[in-house]
Amino acid sequence: MKYSQWTIGSTTVRNPDRLRDGLQILKDSFENQKWNTSQQERFFNLLCEKGVYEAPKEGATEITSPRKQEHARKWISVLNQLGFCFAYESSEKPALITKAGTALLGNPEIEDEVFLRQLLKYQKPCVLPKQHGASFSDVSVLPFVVSLRIVHELQGLSKEEISIFLNTTVRMGDIGTIVSQIKKYRTRKNAISGNVKKREFYFATQLHHVEVIFHDEITERKVLIKELVSEVKKDIRYLVSARAKELLAGITKGGKGSNTSKAKQMQRDIVEALRAGGTESSIDRIFLGYFLPLKASTLKDYTDLTASVVRPTLLYI
Repeated sequence: MKYSQWTIGSTTVRNPDRLRDGLQILKDSFENQKWNTSQQERFFNLLCEKGVYEAPKEGATEITSPRKQEHARKWISVLNQLGFCFAYESSEKPALITKAGTALLGNPEIEDEVFLRQLLKYQKPCVLPKQHGASFSDVSVLPFVVSLRIVHELQGLSKEEISIFLNTTVRMGDIGTIVSQIKKYRTRKNAISGNVKKREFYFATQLHHVEVIFHDEITERKVLIKELVSEVKKDIRYLVSARAKELLAGITKGGKGSNTSKAKQMQRDIVEALRAGGTESSIDRIFLGYFLPLKASTLKDYTDLTASVVRPTLLYI
């Protein structure tokens, strides 16, 4: 899958002020130890016990071990990406605190400067696991530097503009084009009267941008839709086959997989439409009605994260 958007850290960690405390827990209890699933669960429990992280509510049931491990990996990914530690389950190396991490823990009076130095170095692709390879073939970006340059050029950015344009800038060479697009967006929006119509313009622009950015992924999903519709036309009973379920999962999967409530509902909607004689184009429309808002919502989450991490550092500068 083509890499099309960046974020600094993870939406699991929305408050960067907690990162130093989390790193201290990693050093005190896990340094030079294997970073396996049992250690991840233990790290999650310590984060919660020490008030560094509030465990997400999972309905009426207690959060499961796999979910604890998942949250721990997402939490530690921020520290990995910013170069404060190296803790990966897939690595044979034990959990390590880097020189930058040691500097952060040992010098609280210059915490802002330490963060600034690490943010300036943060790049995609990089040598970290799952941060390079074929999906990054057309990517060359320093996210924080991109933020600095665009914010300086435009004298600030709104959250709307961050969600549409900033977090989807994955090449340094595109900065000039992105600045021009934002200027045009501002001009067109300023010409619109009324907050409701301005909001509608924002949503329409965002969905169009998402469709362009994720064109390759959309094309891949439409190939699956084509196969599903073609086989169902031959025999409606195909819908209960293992391959049909596999196709439906592939069409509707999001960042959290194909078993979320939204993904399951979309699968039911597609099956119902096919039973009623739905065509390939009609299923495409149902899919886009699900996929584009889903991606737009993810970008909105990234906007809040970008603002929480980048803005305090910009103020420091």
